Amino acid sequence: MHLLIALLTLAACGQKQKNDPSNDSDNYMPYCEDVETVLTQGEVSPIGISMDDFLDNVALNYTKKIAWEDGTEDCLSGAISPELSTIRFIESTEVYPEAPPGEAVPSIAVVCPDYIAFEGYLDLVTPDGKLNEELYVTFVISEDALLDDSAPINATYSAELEGFDGSFAPGGDFDSITVSGEVGSVYSGEISVIVTETDGNITLATREVLAEWGEDADSECTGFE
Repeated sequence: MHLLIALLTLAACGQKQKNDPSNDSDNYMPYCEDVETVLTQGEVSPIGISMDDFLDNVALNYTKKIAWEDGTEDCLSGAISPELSTIRFIESTEVYPEAPPGEAVPSIAVVCPDYIAFEGYLDLVTPDGKLNEELYVTFVISEDALLDDSAPINATYSAELEGFDGSFAPGGDFDSITVSGEVGSVYSGEISVIVTETDGNITLATREVLAEWGEDADSECTGFE
């Protein structure tokens, strides 16, 4: 699967956002300002759930069918190990910096939902040794995902890798490798790479999915040994 994204490369490429504490440019881009509050495991957050609510409904070990880009399939054993000392609530607020008179301001809207975050280990292993990964990732439970009281509690994750501990070695030239997914009421994910090419003021970023798991209704995998 390939996704093509066209990005406008500005003359002031690489500038960061004005008024963001970590930025010092003059482009006055809007951004999300985050304020963290440490939570205990059973403490109910301002978005209405606690870490215990998530743990009560998640399987810390699971097995799914993984489909590779070349059409082959295998079993994937996944495991998550949350670090309960890292639980925190993040109140995220949209900030639109005010530019001086006569200064152009980008007409861009940002969406900044509040969320719970925690760190933990994510293991992804296939029986053939293609994947043998222990990743340290940040899990996020977003307020946007909790539509009502009956909505399932899922945590998303995304981690950029330098390579794999298993035998899997993506071919070709690429800029980054990412493993991303979701755990909770569903256990899905993917491995993807990004390749960028620049033509004048246009940068073309191609995202290629190399493997995915857990999306299909018949994605349960038996026989993992």
